[in-house]
Amino acid sequence: MQYGENAVRSMNLSKPGQPMGLLEMMVRGAFLDARVYRMAALDANGNQNAVMALALTFLAASVGAYLLSLSVPGIYGIMMMIGMVVVQVVALVVAVGVMAALSQQIVQVKLNFGQILRAMAYAQSPGVLSIVPVLGPLLSLWRLPTSLVAIREISAAEGGKAAILLIVGAAASAVAAAVLAPVILAAFSFMG
Repeated sequence: MQYGENAVRSMNLSKPGQPMGLLEMMVRGAFLDARVYRMAALDANGNQNAVMALALTFLAASVGAYLLSLSVPGIYGIMMMIGMVVVQVVALVVAVGVMAALSQQIVQVKLNFGQILRAMAYAQSPGVLSIVPVLGPLLSLWRLPTSLVAIREISAAEGGKAAILLIVGAAASAVAAAVLAPVILAAFSFMG
């Protein structure tokens, strides 16, 4: 938590006496500040900021992927970026939905879709590093521990149960992405 505090302070993102802003929450979330996940989950009015955090993360990942594969130039490359964002969004929605549906059985706490989505939005913040060519995808693996801490924090479950819920969500996300990605690619091939 101290690293996040230092990073926020060095970037001048923190405003004393004011609630945390979007970028401050993203930075703190990337540095495993459990308060961010808890605050986000409890803030029923925080959906807009959570969606903005996810949009920044997904956009950065798509731009990073585009930069890595400049073999798809022009409009097709841009369409591929848009397709990637769509796949990421749908996969996350499926994962969060499955996690919400199974939270009572796995972590013995009923978490709703919004609570999980808001907490996971800030846990995904390290994905912004995906924009860095070659090294970015490796750096974005930091989303695994941040996501685990987020689930553990909002459910107050032990780490093992939180990990199981996260694995179930990741499996659902992978299936959704595997089904949707070829559909989007096929749609783009018909457009071209």
